[in-house]
Amino acid sequence: MPRTRRQQQRLIDIWNQNTSQPIYRLGPELISEIFLHARPVLATRDAARSPIYETTWVELVRYLACITSITGHLRRIALNYGELWSVVGFHVTRPPTDVNNHYKRVLIVMEVFLERARRCNIHFYFHDLYFAPSWFYPRLHALIMPHIGQARTIQIRAGSSWKQLCVILNNAVNINNLSLIMSKPSLQNLLTPPLNVLRNLKELTLYRIVYHESSHEIMKQVEKLDCVVTTDLWKWLGSSVQLKRLRIRDIDRTELGLTDSNFLVPLESLTHLSVSLRLYYSIAPRLSLPHLRHLSLQAPWDSYIDEPQDCRHSLLRTLRICLDQHDYLLPIVMKPQLEYLEIDWYSSHRSQLLMLLSELLNPSLGSILPNRATFPGPSLKYLRLIYSGLTHDAQYEASLSNHLGSILTKAPRLKLDVVAQHAPPGFEELMKRFPSQVQRYQRFHSVPLDELYERSRKDNE
Repeated sequence: MPRTRRQQQRLIDIWNQNTSQPIYRLGPELISEIFLHARPVLATRDAARSPIYETTWVELVRYLACITSITGHLRRIALNYGELWSVVGFHVTRPPTDVNNHYKRVLIVMEVFLERARRCNIHFYFHDLYFAPSWFYPRLHALIMPHIGQARTIQIRAGSSWKQLCVILNNAVNINNLSLIMSKPSLQNLLTPPLNVLRNLKELTLYRIVYHESSHEIMKQVEKLDCVVTTDLWKWLGSSVQLKRLRIRDIDRTELGLTDSNFLVPLESLTHLSVSLRLYYSIAPRLSLPHLRHLSLQAPWDSYIDEPQDCRHSLLRTLRICLDQHDYLLPIVMKPQLEYLEIDWYSSHRSQLLMLLSELLNPSLGSILPNRATFPGPSLKYLRLIYSGLTHDAQYEASLSNHLGSILTKAPRLKLDVVAQHAPPGFEELMKRFPSQVQRYQRFHSVPLDELYERSRKDNE
């Protein structure tokens, strides 16, 4: 399932080399699925803080242009596969040079995509942080309203265009996934999103959106919530009786006493939880969460963290941590039932990573750890390290490789992926020592850890 630009180009090169005979032996259905899996994934890196990267949208259009220009045979297959064109939208993250022509092209591209998508489910992405011409939104509404019944995803990230885009929701009754991100706090009171008209909403992302009582009933059907901590949070969560996935992205620093509340205690159906390290440990003594399988701990919002607790989540299987303060992570990282572990670190966290691995291999006296805890635990199958720095340090890599080598020696069945998002991938010596256990990648948009685990679990059933 190729996802990177290099993988996509490699796929196209293979097709170009084999256009004479072999490609024609594949059925159109199989080729269509290959096209779909190779399509760039349109999703935000951090929906609450940053827009979709422009290159992602450019890559999508470039990719579709490439596969429709390889051969006439492949072009016909691509043009007839509606799902391939089902991601429709636009984004403006900086003022266009020629405003009128830019928005005219937006409508042309969207019209082409909607025509080719035919009757497939459609996923709309509207990101407009600047001022569109006065004629644009009436034409946009006229273009998409005949297809609004096919919409299953709507993502709105807007500034001054917030009101014009939210009007679309009045008719989008069948959507399953909704993301509402207001980029300007001053616009908060201009319009209450009409969530009460939605019938099948399962996933919801909210940023700078004020709670309204009309949303209370619709929240009872939401299974995945992504939000920012405010005084309204308990209202959202208090009505989310089916909630299985919760991500708290940030905390409003002007709000006091939020971490002392019991707002997570009633959510016994949660299977996925993503919170800051501080918030997690401040509520840990009151957490039950008997079905929690996937936990993601973000860096704390400030330096103060309560004393770490031995949190008893017996079903916990995957853990993702953004490295900051290593000494607070030991009780949770050393869970004996943990199977998948991911550690994200930056240049400023190099020493913390080495100290964490040292403590995992040789815990100091007095550490609050699960009974008979060792690392790697007997269940650990997969470890992923993601480095987001810009430089490569050979000396540091050698020290890190020694620690990783000790871990791999103790667990010969453990698989290790090392991902360098910007710097060279490195770790050549480690790969030579453990060729069957270590893989390294550069600029690799990896499958989320929980999804990777669930795929593996289903394959083994």
